[in-house]
Amino acid sequence: MTKELQAQATENIEDKTITAEETFSGDEEIKTEDSEKIEEEKEEEKEEEKEDSTEVEESTEVDEDVSDESEESDTSQPVDSMKAQIDEEEAIIKEEKDIEKHLESIRAEMKNMTENEIKIKTNSLRDIISRDERALRQIFKENRAGREDIDELKKNRDELNEKAAAFVKEAREEKDKRDEINKKIAELKQKRGSYGSSSRETADKIREMKKERDELNKLSKGTTESLKKRYNKDLKIFLEQDIPLTYEKDLFGRLTSYEDRINASIEANKIHEEIKETFAETKKYDEKGDALTEEIKELAEVSQTHHLKMKEIYKKVDEIKKEADGYHKRLTEKYELSKPLLSKIDPLKRKIAITRRELDVYLEKTKNFEETKKEEKIDKTHIKAKKKLKENARLSLEDLSVLIEKGDIKFE
Repeated sequence: MTKELQAQATENIEDKTITAEETFSGDEEIKTEDSEKIEEEKEEEKEEEKEDSTEVEESTEVDEDVSDESEESDTSQPVDSMKAQIDEEEAIIKEEKDIEKHLESIRAEMKNMTENEIKIKTNSLRDIISRDERALRQIFKENRAGREDIDELKKNRDELNEKAAAFVKEAREEKDKRDEINKKIAELKQKRGSYGSSSRETADKIREMKKERDELNKLSKGTTESLKKRYNKDLKIFLEQDIPLTYEKDLFGRLTSYEDRINASIEANKIHEEIKETFAETKKYDEKGDALTEEIKELAEVSQTHHLKMKEIYKKVDEIKKEADGYHKRLTEKYELSKPLLSKIDPLKRKIAITRRELDVYLEKTKNFEETKKEEKIDKTHIKAKKKLKENARLSLEDLSVLIEKGDIKFE
């Protein structure tokens, strides 16, 4: 019997403990139940805001030649960012101090408030939170209604940007092919230029040799063979025939000049042969240069083909970019229109958070009231139970629980 009483008393104690805590836990339950959905909506909205702000700042322009661009680093940005972060942290600290000061003033006011006044204030704060959370949900709802158009605009813009990027890649491939061919053409032109220089050098050499040969021909006044025949003829006349003295003197003079003339003729012939060899060399240079010119023309045609393809592709890119910019402009306008609505979110969130903290202060006080009332009730029950125990009167389960709890009944 004693064990049964002990078990019943223990169960009764647990039941009474739960009952005494119902008010406070109920308040917390209401708070959690009302805000669970809206907290999820807040998180979703926060992610959407981050995504939206990033997408609005994206550039829709597609440059024709990214490799020709250079990005300048702004050294002032890290400093400005750090300063802004410090200012934000200081603002948060100041706001938190103001909130704590406000909560302290509420705690001070509560000392003179009755339980009924605190309950009225608690219900009022709950109404405020409920109203503000409804307003916040309405903002999210209105914002989602406008997001369908935004999502469609983003989709169209991004698809066009992807299409433009694919075309740009294709255009760059054409440009790379063109530039590679142009590089080859430049090398061939340089090589052809060296042939041209060599050809000009040999041509200058030929002119000098021709000049020297012509001077020798003027001196020889005949070919080597004709000069030798004339020399032999004049020598035979000089040696074998009886000629006048005047003619003999003239003939002797001619015979003595034949040596220089023949030597000049022989030297002129040698130079003439050199001219022919040099001319053949010049012709080879010219032939090589002409062959390179033909190759350059063929490559230039291929290069022009790639260039025209590249221009045509970039023309398509410009058209696509223009259309994408149109979607981006409309998207930006949509975001601008939604800014006034979205700007209400953070202040409303802060207000709800502060109101919740105020409510927590009043709920804590309500909990204290409940605990005091519980203790007073237990004390009254204890007094009555002790009296019944002393008079051997019938004890209820509640009486037994209190007596066991207070140590008036002990089980060995």
